[in-house]
Amino acid sequence: MNDLHNENKNAPSQNLQIWYCENCRGVHLKTQNVILDFSKKEFVELTNAMLDIFQDHFDPLEINRIADMVSATSDDVLMSETIS
Repeated sequence: MNDLHNENKNAPSQNLQIWYCENCRGVHLKTQNVILDFSKKEFVELTNAMLDIFQDHFDPLEINRIADMVSATSDDVLMSETIS
């Protein structure tokens, strides 16, 4: 687990990080002290569920307001990268 964290040290956020690992061919999501590991299939299912929530429960004004807040605080930026 420490190796995954060390490989992802360049991600801009300490609160939320996500990356694809070519070694295990999985997607990893880290927040605080929790790391979730997803197969590609699981990640597609998660992405679809998140998209449904996003489309059904966020109106455009709310999205803009949240986006403005996120861009104002660099620590909340979600960055995706590939680790080999």
